[in-house]
Amino acid sequence: MRSLLAHSRPGASVDEWLDLALECLVHALEKQKFGKCSRPEKQRGSKNPRYFPLEAKREAREQAKVAAAAAALRADEIIPWLRVLGYSAQQARHGVELCAHILDAPIEVRMKPALRGLAPRCVRSSPHAPSAPA
Repeated sequence: MRSLLAHSRPGASVDEWLDLALECLVHALEKQKFGKCSRPEKQRGSKNPRYFPLEAKREAREQAKVAAAAAALRADEIIPWLRVLGYSAQQARHGVELCAHILDAPIEVRMKPALRGLAPRCVRSSPHAPSAPA
């Protein structure tokens, strides 16, 4: 191994060789499992109706990771506040669904739709409304 790496890493220690070997192993396993490569090529396609291009799989996997992380973050921030306000766990989860469309906003802005959806409906009487006859 020393002779193979002598031209690119002269005087490298055993630790540096192990780091390089582990990086190569991780790269090989990612390529094997996920089809990951440094420069993905355009897929030629297939006549098979069940064919799903590898680049579309990669993109869908990345989008799913981002969406899952964002949903977990929203739920982790909003549910405790709704629970403190006295809502049940089921109501708090429903509140998270009500504000799921608001992604990048302060917690106060994201809580408004949840509180509007969970609050009991009130009918306010206007001081200018005609009163019922006695």
